[in-house]
Amino acid sequence: MKLNLNITTVDRTVGAILSGAIAKKYGNKGLPNDTININFNGIAGQSFGGYLINGINLTLEGEANDYVGKSMNGGTIAIYPNTRTNFEIEELNCWNTVLYGATGGSLSSGAAGERFCVRNSGALTVVEELVTMHVNIWTGGEVSLLDPLVRIWAPVCPVE
Repeated sequence: MKLNLNITTVDRTVGAILSGAIAKKYGNKGLPNDTININFNGIAGQSFGGYLINGINLTLEGEANDYVGKSMNGGTIAIYPNTRTNFEIEELNCWNTVLYGATGGSLSSGAAGERFCVRNSGALTVVEELVTMHVNIWTGGEVSLLDPLVRIWAPVCPVE
């Protein structure tokens, strides 16, 4: 299934109700990968992809507010700048406290704000740039930074 939708800041916790319905019917393992693909355009409200489960892919052209992927268990979130604007990488396209408490799934994004991957225990992520206070109280998952400052960051917060 594939959908293309617009999104605004009043659309919060997008994906949570769908994930809950899937978990109720099929269990916590969700659906096979790539079963549901939803493409959004705009600016997402808080907790975009929060509580996401396997089988759901959310792609956002634009930016997302705080708590992207909060407590996500599976699925995929991809956020990239709107191609019709003059977006600079220094501008965030997913804000603060991204992947808070995530236990699975994956996220790719350009630039992320503070408290990135706090309490992550299983999500995989690739980002181009981070602000500050990232990857603390971390028990698992993988973080790949394309930021040139990674050599300064790596000794402080080792990534296995």
